[in-house]
Amino acid sequence: MNIPNIQLQTLKAFEAAARLGSFERAAVELCVSNSAVSQQISKLEAKLNVQLFERLHRQVRLSAKGEKLAEALIPAFRLINDAVRATAEPVIESVRCLVYQTLAAKWLIPALPRLNELWPRLVAQFETGMTTVDFERTNIDLALRYGNDPWPNQKSVKLFDEMLVPICVPSIALHIRQHGLNDVCLIHSANRQNDWQEWFSRYPQHLTSRPRYRELGFSNSTLAYEAALTGNGVALVEILVAHGDLERGYLQIPFAAPLATGRGLYLLEPLGNKQTRAVELFYEWVVQEASQHDPVLARYVPSRPDTGGACDG
Repeated sequence: MNIPNIQLQTLKAFEAAARLGSFERAAVELCVSNSAVSQQISKLEAKLNVQLFERLHRQVRLSAKGEKLAEALIPAFRLINDAVRATAEPVIESVRCLVYQTLAAKWLIPALPRLNELWPRLVAQFETGMTTVDFERTNIDLALRYGNDPWPNQKSVKLFDEMLVPICVPSIALHIRQHGLNDVCLIHSANRQNDWQEWFSRYPQHLTSRPRYRELGFSNSTLAYEAALTGNGVALVEILVAHGDLERGYLQIPFAAPLATGRGLYLLEPLGNKQTRAVELFYEWVVQEASQHDPVLARYVPSRPDTGGACDG
């Protein structure tokens, strides 16, 4: 018996319709019209000289011959799909983002499981530093930078207003609530040396006539944060940076005295460049994560500034 010449796409149309029990669902899976599936199956029936489906009112049902053919073709196409998947190299999409080290370590990296759950093949690469981003001379796709509009030659979206809060370990928080900042070490980084001065200008009630606090400086904000986390004093940090350690109880906010720096955190991208799908997805994820800023701030810091009392955060 001569085997009729049947195209693979014709057999695939039958396999999908038989497996799904519907011409319509097969059409959706194959991204073709319902009539295209119907024509392919009619062509197959004509080639084989058998009826493969019984056409009922608004539905179809495999005939005995159709069931026999489906029993062979469905596992055959499954084997083909498995072989193709096993052979193909997975498509890895990556995005490079310039970000401050502390923001990366304490905010974005802890949030990566949520990104991986959404887009498991997307690889996020963080480049840390304080330098001004230069999209033309580097392979950076996006950048997170504090500042204010405008950003020349860059598209920008403001994620949130920078809000610093005092944080320290619970034992120091208790001391501050009982005795104020006397004998407490004020921690800062080299590039944020004026934060405490601005904070005292905003909250002069925490100054005493003879202040007895000490200062401890570090070369970067990550070290300053670790110093506070290990009980060396109190530091001023962005609320999202401290969120995880506040949740775990490692840190507390001794009093509700946030400092609005007048700057915002901006997500920057090159002007005029069409971004890849990976960059678009990462961009959307960062915007979503940043939307937690104000709810987190409202949870730990009352809407009215501190007048000398303590915050139970």
